[in-house]
Amino acid sequence: MAKVFLSYDRDDTERARPVAAALEKAGHAVWWDLHVRGGAQFSKAIEEALESADAVVVLWSANSIESAWVRDEASVGRDTGRLVPVTIDGTLPPLGFRQFQTIDLPDRGGSQQMAAVHEAVESLADKGASPAVEPTPKRARPRVSPRLGRGPWLVSGILLLVIGLTILVLGLITSRPWQAKAAVPSVTVTASDPNAEPLARDLLVKLTTLQSAKSGSMQLSASGGKEADFIFQVSADSQTTPAASLMLLAGKNRTVLWSGDFRQGSGGFADLKQQASYTAARVLGCALDGFSSKTTSLKPAVFKSYLNACALLDETFFDDTSRASAMLLQVTKDAPEFRPGWAKLLIAETNRYQGLDERGKEQAAPEYRQLIASARRLYPNIPEADVAEIELLPGRDFYGEVKLIDRAAKADPDNVFVLAGRSLVMLLVGRMDAAVEDARHAASLDPLSPAIRSAYLQALIYSGRTDAARSELAEAERLWPDASTILDSRYRLDLRYGNAAEAAHALLLIQSGKVEGNRTQEAFLRARLEPTKANVDHAVAQALSTYRSRPGINETGEVIVTLGEFDRTAELIDVLLATRDERQFPYFVEMLFRPPQAQLRADPRFMQVAAHLGLLDYWQRSGDWPDFCADPDLPYDCKKEAAKLNA
Repeated sequence: MAKVFLSYDRDDTERARPVAAALEKAGHAVWWDLHVRGGAQFSKAIEEALESADAVVVLWSANSIESAWVRDEASVGRDTGRLVPVTIDGTLPPLGFRQFQTIDLPDRGGSQQMAAVHEAVESLADKGASPAVEPTPKRARPRVSPRLGRGPWLVSGILLLVIGLTILVLGLITSRPWQAKAAVPSVTVTASDPNAEPLARDLLVKLTTLQSAKSGSMQLSASGGKEADFIFQVSADSQTTPAASLMLLAGKNRTVLWSGDFRQGSGGFADLKQQASYTAARVLGCALDGFSSKTTSLKPAVFKSYLNACALLDETFFDDTSRASAMLLQVTKDAPEFRPGWAKLLIAETNRYQGLDERGKEQAAPEYRQLIASARRLYPNIPEADVAEIELLPGRDFYGEVKLIDRAAKADPDNVFVLAGRSLVMLLVGRMDAAVEDARHAASLDPLSPAIRSAYLQALIYSGRTDAARSELAEAERLWPDASTILDSRYRLDLRYGNAAEAAHALLLIQSGKVEGNRTQEAFLRARLEPTKANVDHAVAQALSTYRSRPGINETGEVIVTLGEFDRTAELIDVLLATRDERQFPYFVEMLFRPPQAQLRADPRFMQVAAHLGLLDYWQRSGDWPDFCADPDLPYDCKKEAAKLNA
């Protein structure tokens, strides 16, 4: 039996109650009933309970991450090795707590996850002060399909999937490229003038905090730049509008490897520091890649080319990766045994291949296959090759996609790209809880990336966890106010799930040109804002007319979400069963599992749709049925309906 301190926010009392009951039923002594934030009189009781507890179980949520009480209590648990972190709505823990494995306890069920809580608590009781949850945890099998995002509502999401790999976490560093006197690279932060000193100090603190996602990745210092492998030189503008610039220099000869300028118009100096430090950490992640190869020592010129290609790929991913691809191709020629170069080249080429039309893909396929084969000859298990190969599968082969991603996950189970990708493919086949968990874990491993954060936001939004999505989005907008991936996440949330004001904001984004919209989306938003029969009929007619005139991927996606939103189930089933171009299937089937499609899934004919699209083949062969099949209110049994279709 263990003494358990249960930390949670007052607004989450109803979610905390069953957790406390389950722990007590297991024989643990749980302190939580006084935990109501009633005032200063409870401070002493809380302090005593924290001090005597064997385990501190923290329930992270959109509410609790904003609570100073919960953060303080979690800090005590973390600093004394007694922390058991749990997320009850998919919310990512705040910075400083993301290096620990967090147990996802969903709203429904959660028996397996609750068993994990029991195990962690019992482990602490047995081990005394040793940590219950270790940093850099092992995770379940990640999976991915980069084809998912070509539809109108998911196109940005899949690009996030691939861009995720371009944003490097601070990995384990094992060798130096051109010198051999240290195993771990040293990084120093210096200020070019007195105005820049506060920013330099803040950058040093942020890098120290953020590197906790991967321990032992580098040595940080505020001085000693002459001996450092990398130097961040910070300059600041003392004018009214906060502005700053950063340069990453090679420590040996002070060659400029990368530079960036930052200007914050309305957010002030605090937001400027956040932007600069997060960007610096991502760029540094690219730089540290040069130290990651055990077999290759990069020449300085090749290393600089790789670093700039890596940064360029991040910057241009949503536009055109051709230039970054050409630079990376040269890197692989100059350093053919440098694995990160091949990984980035596969990503860039996969993105370019995705953007081609069907005729273009047919022409590019032989060269694309040759690239994958070349990478595999050097690195047979390189996961990026598995991801690239998914693009070449038939449209209905969801089982094949998952098989490839399972292989990628086995080769590199903590690969952020694979985790984010598995999240997307789990959305594709209707396993929403698994999608949220993988995306959350990816974000915890790489808290520096707006793209990875946006992939997490997508999983929360499409699985119906909108409150958690709003909380995460608010933080993301503060950290990356101009990031296109974050703006797209805001648009997707407001477009489909927002209240009237948020829907109006989505319409404004279209009209202002900040996001790319069309007449079908505008008609859809107007029907959401004023759901009169005339407006709804117009939105449906607009979507169907556009689809019938040109049944492409975008048009198919738009008609699916429009008919689903306004409960036109019979028409939607007719459209889906009439869809014949199998190449389109991987780009829109994810939409069928979102909350607005609940009425469609409640109709037994949905299993006919699933069979037609290839989803039923995956569910039956794998035994991994979608989450909605476990809903006790579902008016039919998925497996029985599937058996009827097979008879």
